[in-house]
Amino acid sequence: MSCLRCGDESADVRMALVDLEAEAREDGEPLGTVTVAIADGEGPRGPRGLAYAVVPARYAHEPRCRDRDACRRRAADNREPEPLAVVPPAEAHDEEVVPWL
Repeated sequence: MSCLRCGDESADVRMALVDLEAEAREDGEPLGTVTVAIADGEGPRGPRGLAYAVVPARYAHEPRCRDRDACRRRAADNREPEPLAVVPPAEAHDEEVVPWL
């Protein structure tokens, strides 16, 4: 199982109740949303109908690292974009260049 915040796959990862709102505020990212069903009154056999609403995703059970400080550091390190490597074009003398293709 891998941590959904930093991607760590060690034995330190376990299911935990996560405060998604606090993490989004801390990371400076937008808060996610979820769709929930709300019962429209009670009838003799249960709810009469369902209404659906989109609400902020505040808490969730997700796989996370036990050491939250280390997880936070790894997540911050993973967020920095890596520069793209420039690959030079193939030359006629390279083995991978096939002239008849």
